[in-house]
Amino acid sequence: GDYFALQVSGDSMLDIGIIDGDYVVVRRQPDAESGEVVVAMVGVEATIKRLVKKRTQIELHSENPKYRPIILNGEKELRILGIYVGLIRLH
Repeated sequence: GDYFALQVSGDSMLDIGIIDGDYVVVRRQPDAESGEVVVAMVGVEATIKRLVKKRTQIELHSENPKYRPIILNGEKELRILGIYVGLIRLH
């Protein structure tokens, strides 16, 4: 398959063990199922979040309760880059 890695900045995925400075390994694919952790472009910003598909909207959820979900209802463009499959920690 086609894989890539991105370095994480921030603590929004702390509760699943992804911390600031980690590298996430991502399997490149353009779609995902609800509940999967994805790397996505929201507008011009890349983010890693849990994808939640609802009847009328898509939400991107952090794995840290101090952050609110990103709700996408057509105002911002969402492009899924791939699915989170692994982690590299160098620190």
